[in-house]
Amino acid sequence: MSECLVTYGDVIFEVDVQVEAIPKAGQDAIVTDLRFTPGGSAANCAAVAARLGAKARSLGLVGQDAFGAMLLQDLEHHGVDVSGLRSVAGPTAMAVIIIDRTGERSFLSFRGVGVSVPYGPLPASLIQAGDCLHISGYAFQTPHSRDTALHLIAVAQEVGAMISVDPSFHFAREVMAKYSHLLDAVDFFLPNQEEAFQIVGTQEPIQAAEELLSLGIGAVLLKLGMDGCLIATQLGITHIPAYSAPRVVDTTGAGDAFAGGFLAATLKGCRLEESARVGQAAAALVVAKVGGHAGAPTVSELRDFAYEQQDAGLLATLTRLESYSYQIRSRKDTE
Repeated sequence: MSECLVTYGDVIFEVDVQVEAIPKAGQDAIVTDLRFTPGGSAANCAAVAARLGAKARSLGLVGQDAFGAMLLQDLEHHGVDVSGLRSVAGPTAMAVIIIDRTGERSFLSFRGVGVSVPYGPLPASLIQAGDCLHISGYAFQTPHSRDTALHLIAVAQEVGAMISVDPSFHFAREVMAKYSHLLDAVDFFLPNQEEAFQIVGTQEPIQAAEELLSLGIGAVLLKLGMDGCLIATQLGITHIPAYSAPRVVDTTGAGDAFAGGFLAATLKGCRLEESARVGQAAAALVVAKVGGHAGAPTVSELRDFAYEQQDAGLLATLTRLESYSYQIRSRKDTE
């Protein structure tokens, strides 16, 4: 059985609203484009990883409504195993994302059934040795989802699976007071600058990465937006530059795409630097389309991108991922 990326967190139906500029309180703004797209940090990560040939399974809750049905259909379309997504009575989580002309966005979030309904018993043998559990920081915002996240981390520790955490702003604000004891169990910690600064209280990226690492985390991948990312391990700190995006339409899901690309490559056995370049390339293509994972690339599309970037190292890494994707397809054809 191939290693699996198991994601837990928000699965959300998004309303993407594009405006020239985000209005101030009391002002009005003309909407230049309006789209309805599947999203959510954990779902975005799973969709990107699956498109790159990784075995990905999404855990979470959706409502028994039309929006929940569309979210399930979308993830299945991207190749994600949705057997761990439960449809329960109540409204599906939704978010209104306001995107300005630069691609920056603001959020209005409704947590839906994630707030009011517990996930329930976890499936047997859900996580196995060699798998990677990826937790979205949003899972820690409400009691029910927090309990499930903590249970999943305990299971992953017990079986020896890798653990990845992508913190949210709220998680970053509370982690030292409530969850610091969990950090030495985390193999990959993927904060953006604001989240890292919130946790350690410094405004200098290298220092922030070093201080996070000192908390017992295996590897810190500090996302710096257009400045790339820093990889901090006990061997030192490496800077991985970002790729130039073909165009920037919507930055929603850029960090999730990085996580999905990084973890897909890591599960294949790529080195951290190689995996981070895959993540950066995936993010560059995701921001070129509206929606958190509408632009999730295949390995073939990343290969074309690598040729355009003239990046021989990325091409070599993608050769392994492409072979992995072919093996997955071949197994399915014989089933």
